[in-house]
Amino acid sequence: MKNVDPLEILHLKNPDGTSRFYHQIPNSQALLMIGEESELAGYYGMEPRIEALRNFRESMYANVGQAVRIASLEKTFIPRFLLSSGVFLVVFLFLSLVIRDPIPAVDEIVISSISAVIFWFSLRRKRIRKEEEAEKELIIRERLDKTFFQPNPKILALENVWHQFYSEIPDVDARDLESWLLNRTSMVDPDLNLDSKYHHLIRDGIYDELGPGLSKQLTKDFLRIARGNSLSPLRRRVLYRLMNKTENKTRAQAVCLLGAVILLYHP
Repeated sequence: MKNVDPLEILHLKNPDGTSRFYHQIPNSQALLMIGEESELAGYYGMEPRIEALRNFRESMYANVGQAVRIASLEKTFIPRFLLSSGVFLVVFLFLSLVIRDPIPAVDEIVISSISAVIFWFSLRRKRIRKEEEAEKELIIRERLDKTFFQPNPKILALENVWHQFYSEIPDVDARDLESWLLNRTSMVDPDLNLDSKYHHLIRDGIYDELGPGLSKQLTKDFLRIARGNSLSPLRRRVLYRLMNKTENKTRAQAVCLLGAVILLYHP
């Protein structure tokens, strides 16, 4: 049996108690690659709520069903296209040769096209679920059900620093931002620094949340701090404002997490 590295799912608990998940499944179609030999491994820092894990599985179940349906429709695209084309041709010839009324050619084309489109969507709507599709979906759902989440000390260390950033930033003097951030991360055991795979997985997820422009600038700021350099007064004020929950809590959670991820990662 081929040895396949497990696909990892990370659970992080937001400072407000809600959950966020990061995983190595880029889209719903990638779920189809999960087979009988595939393994899924889940990790968390702070204990996740049971309903959070349940909601995550239910969302993945929906993605599985969608992915299987899309794959099936793609496989049957050519037969459906040929049948619909045949309907168009039959209707067009019928209107042209059988009906003697002087119907303009444009009307014949329009009526034939509408008939073909209706037939196309009726085939899609009446598609019979094949046995192999149901079996594939069942295999993937079983893999998701068997995903075991276990504690990970590195994720816990990240969450602790992240939550400190989020909760204590409002009380920090903006002029001391760089030294304060470095002081908080320096207290973490070096053995608990993030692995490269976790760093990139979480960072990419935050990039999607914040957008490429803001993420790129924030990354430059945090990397500059990690290297022991100071920010310009303007960049310091901007970073302090973005990390401060008093303006935008959702954005502040993501920015503080990005800062913790970068400052705790030492390649």
